[in-house]
Amino acid sequence: MKLELIDSESIINIPLFLDRVPAGFPSPAADYMEERINLNSTLIKHPDSTYMLRVEGNSMIDANINDGDVVIVDSALAAKDGDIVIASVDGEFTVKRLAIEQVLSNIPKEKNHEKQLDKNIDLTALYPDDKSYYRFSGSLTTPPCTEGVVWLVMKQPISASKEQIKKFQKALGHSNNRPTQPLHGRLIVN
Repeated sequence: MKLELIDSESIINIPLFLDRVPAGFPSPAADYMEERINLNSTLIKHPDSTYMLRVEGNSMIDANINDGDVVIVDSALAAKDGDIVIASVDGEFTVKRLAIEQVLSNIPKEKNHEKQLDKNIDLTALYPDDKSYYRFSGSLTTPPCTEGVVWLVMKQPISASKEQIKKFQKALGHSNNRPTQPLHGRLIVN
C-alpha cells in the first residue's frame, strides 16, 4: 500500500443542511440550508500536526478504506491498540490497524494457564498486505520436533518492536525456534 501526501492548505466551506436524510424512502424535505460547514475546523483538531494522505491499495478494505481514499492523519494523538495508524514498515509508510499489543496483553502470565478473553481478538489485523505464502512439509520447531507438519509461511514479514518481541519471548519462557534445517529433498511451493 502506498500513501501520497495531499495539500490541505485550502479551506473549503461546504453547505450544511439541517434536515436529516432518511436511509430508505426519499424525503419530501426541505432544501433549507442552515449554514456552511468548514471541514477543516470540523475534522481537524490539531492543525499543526495533521496531514492528509491518498491511499493506494486495498489491504484496508475491511476497515472501509479503499484505493484512492483520502485519510486525515492527526499525529498529535497517541495511538492505542485497535486504532488505524500510519506505520513505517521497512522505511515505507502504510495504513495498518494497531493490533499486536492486544495479543501481547492477553498472553497468560503463568506457564500452562489459560486466560479468559473479554472480547475476540481479530488476528487478521496482523496479516501483511501481501497474503501470499510459501508452503512446505516439515516438523515442529521444539522437541520432539515431530514430522508431518505442513507449514504456511507468509512471503511478506510483519514488523514488531524490540519491546514487543521481548514481551513475547518472556511469555514463552523458552526459545521457540531451532536453527535453520536443510531441505532434505522437501519442496517449497509458492
